[in-house]
Amino acid sequence: NMQNKHLYHASYGLKYKISNFLYKKFYKKLFWINHWHHPQAYSKNTIEEVYENFKEILLETSRHKFRSSKDVTPYLYRYWHLIQGDFEPYFHNDGIVAKLSSLKYLENIINHLDENKSINFVCFNDQASTIDENEFYKMSQRLEAYLKTKFPTKSSFETGN
Repeated sequence: NMQNKHLYHASYGLKYKISNFLYKKFYKKLFWINHWHHPQAYSKNTIEEVYENFKEILLETSRHKFRSSKDVTPYLYRYWHLIQGDFEPYFHNDGIVAKLSSLKYLENIINHLDENKSINFVCFNDQASTIDENEFYKMSQRLEAYLKTKFPTKSSFETGN
C-alpha cells in the first residue's frame, strides 16, 4: 500500500529518498521503518484492524500489570498504520530524542532546550541499566524540577477538568 507520496515526500532528505528508491526497486518490499518518537494519531479503522488481526496477543498483554518481554506495545498500531500507508508523510525536524545517560548530559539537554525555542517535541529516554541509582535519582529530580518550571500549570487532563 506504500505509494510514491509516502516514499518520496518533499520533506524527506535526499538520503531517505535514495534509500526508499533502492528498497522499492530492488527488494520490492518494505525493508525497514524509520522509528520516530513524534506523536502519531490513529484512525478508528486502524485500531479495529489491529484488534482483529492480533486479538489474542492484545488480550494477553492487557492482563499484565507490568510489561513482559512477550507483550506488544502501542507501536503495533503505529507500524500497522504506516505499513498500510494510512498516513500523511512529513519529516518532522522540530524535536529531539535525548538518551539520558548522566546528570551532566541532562544539564546539556536542558541548556539546549532553553537556547532553541524552535524545538516543539522532546522525548527523554533514560539509560537506566547504565546509570547508578544515586545518579538516576538526581537526574529524575532535576528533570522534574525543569518540567515544573516549563509547565507550571497542570493541564486539564491532569486535573480531570
